[in-house]
Amino acid sequence: MEQNINNKFSDLAILSPLLIDKNFKIFLSDFGNIEIKMHALPKTVFILFLRYPDGIRFKELYLFKKELLEIYNMVSNKSDKNEIERAINDLVDYKNPSMNQKCARIREAFRNYLDEDTAKFYFVSGYNGGPKKI
Repeated sequence: MEQNINNKFSDLAILSPLLIDKNFKIFLSDFGNIEIKMHALPKTVFILFLRYPDGIRFKELYLFKKELLEIYNMVSNKSDKNEIERAINDLVDYKNPSMNQKCARIREAFRNYLDEDTAKFYFVSGYNGGPKKI
């Protein structure tokens, strides 16, 4: 019996708390402060979903446009307001593949440093039509 219990525990992923510094760099603090590098738009999406642990439906992202703009302005070094507005409009348009692409970039960023079983806990994911969350 003892062996079965140990085998169950060996299947558990070891996770690390996330640390986001004042420059919006993302670190896994328990893994030697590994920095998870992402471009500004995927990082904006990641930070938004961290703020909403119950998740957000992609069809309802338009409700978060103002917040996405605020985050993107803090995270990005872009100054062209039209370019920023266009990028966020693409994100909140559920018919546009931009949000799915950014979520793929988030997955890729974590897979660069972690095995799949651990990395998946940091992905934006969920059922089709349902809320997506980290």
